[in-house]
Amino acid sequence: MRYLTDQLQKVQIVNAVNKDFVVEALRSIAELITYGDQHDANFFEFFIEKQVMGEFVRILKISKTFTISLQLLQTMSIMIQNPKSEHAICKLVLKQKNVFMPFYIPGLIFNELHSVKHLPLWKFC
Repeated sequence: MRYLTDQLQKVQIVNAVNKDFVVEALRSIAELITYGDQHDANFFEFFIEKQVMGEFVRILKISKTFTISLQLLQTMSIMIQNPKSEHAICKLVLKQKNVFMPFYIPGLIFNELHSVKHLPLWKFC
């Protein structure tokens, strides 16, 4: 995960040349967070400690493609829907709330319009 976040931090603009790398990096981070929740809490702790969610928002702001916005929505949905630990979900939301809520709530609305399942976070925290 450290390598992926380091590489994302080097991205200055997302365009046709690097969008595939960025999409794959975001997808891989979601997989690592899901894996970490079940097998190694260090992945999740790294994500929180290094404020990777803030990096997601930065990538969204510098992106020139809809593909990145969609991948970020999918990445965050995976990270919220798949953890087995309610503590992990709460920690993700509460520790990153200033970054998380403005970014994810509009995504929930998008998801509702497109019939994609989401997790009601307020029931856990």
